[in-house]
Amino acid sequence: MTRRGDVVGAPTLDRTAYGFLGTTCLSVIGSSFGLLGAAGAATAAGGIVDGGIFTSVFVSTMLLAQAISTPYGHLLAGRTGVRNAFAIAQATKALAFLLAGVALLAGLPTMPTLLIAAPILGACDGVGSVVRTSVSKAYQSSDNTAHSYARLSVAMGIAGGIGGVAGGLALSHIAFGWGLVIVAPLAIPLIAFVARVAPKTDLPTPQSTQHPWSSAWHGLATNRLLRLSVILGASSIAFLGPVIALVVPIADGLRQDPAVGAAGLLMASFAAGEMAAPWAVRFAQRRATDLLAGEVAGALAGALLIVLGAISVVLTQRIELLVWIMIAVPFGVLRFTARALYIGSVADSGPDATANLASANMVVVLAAPIGTMAFGIGLGHGAVYTTLFVSGACAIALNLVTVWRLRTSARRDLGEVARRTPGGATDTAEPRTHRRPQQAVGSEPSPAPTGADHRSRLPPGSQSA
Repeated sequence: MTRRGDVVGAPTLDRTAYGFLGTTCLSVIGSSFGLLGAAGAATAAGGIVDGGIFTSVFVSTMLLAQAISTPYGHLLAGRTGVRNAFAIAQATKALAFLLAGVALLAGLPTMPTLLIAAPILGACDGVGSVVRTSVSKAYQSSDNTAHSYARLSVAMGIAGGIGGVAGGLALSHIAFGWGLVIVAPLAIPLIAFVARVAPKTDLPTPQSTQHPWSSAWHGLATNRLLRLSVILGASSIAFLGPVIALVVPIADGLRQDPAVGAAGLLMASFAAGEMAAPWAVRFAQRRATDLLAGEVAGALAGALLIVLGAISVVLTQRIELLVWIMIAVPFGVLRFTARALYIGSVADSGPDATANLASANMVVVLAAPIGTMAFGIGLGHGAVYTTLFVSGACAIALNLVTVWRLRTSARRDLGEVARRTPGGATDTAEPRTHRRPQQAVGSEPSPAPTGADHRSRLPPGSQSA
């Protein structure tokens, strides 16, 4: 976990790194088409009243499957290798989108088709969420997890903006099923690249386990830093994520016509914010730990949701959409910065980054379908602004409570160090969040820091305690 004051390295990217980022861009453009097509089809099937609920059912089913499959990502990576697991997940996802799109174009019922595809798509995302971070870090030859993920966000942000605008315009004039079909050809370059081109940095094969769920729970039970990081991830995906996942029914609730076109513009604005994530991450890492900075970013993103809700109360039509687009950019910055810092905090909380991500994501993605379903019900039976007010308030409250716990823990650690005599015994129980942020569970405790060394590891404001 990056400490306050650390300088985040930014190694020069080589052709292999650019190849991975470039093919990732193509894949994300295709995924933007696919998600817009699926959300548009579900919203159209539900109509003005149930469109948000139908879309949230599809997304929640996908997220629930992602939660169930996440621990098995570590198992698959241990048996096939990290690169192969990533390629398998991407190929299966592309095939599922293709078949679902063909079924919609053939006239099969919309919701049954989407609900059959959703568990497959979610399972692929579950595996991908575990191994993508390690794959991206290896291809970029980076030694900083949060920064490599944030730099990946630049590529994904550019691609998301292109896919959002192009997909919104195209799907306003063609059948939604074509949005799902286009995912497959645009995913092929990434699948082929990962399968054939090895990164210059070796990818260690995770230790395979026969009991992935019990191993994941054990990792959470024995690692306090991991448990605190889960709060950041859960609040981000449950209260902030639905704004992006349900952007089509949100645009429909704002009475924008066509809703898919407006949703594409909003997706492009979120993606533009994602592009700024690397700079925001580097700024945050110089001032606080990954975890503390991520909690602050999550609380600020929640505040922007409340601002968006207030705008929906006083503005209407195109002016409302224009202001939404403007505020969606800083919201995207904060949301994806919190996501990158969460991943960095989790990956660096123990010696096995893949196992750490499997343990954390198992709990985090369980919160996703709950938050998404609640958000969809709010859109279907309430007003957009009410749903935004509630989501924003929950995000602020949960993140600020965690910030308070981190600061309290830091002050308690400072008191323990002050009472400890030189050469005295140290506490070898669970690692403290700020005292030994990179210490793996079960490793030998490092010597007690003193003076400036100890203060440099505390979050901002703790030095005055």
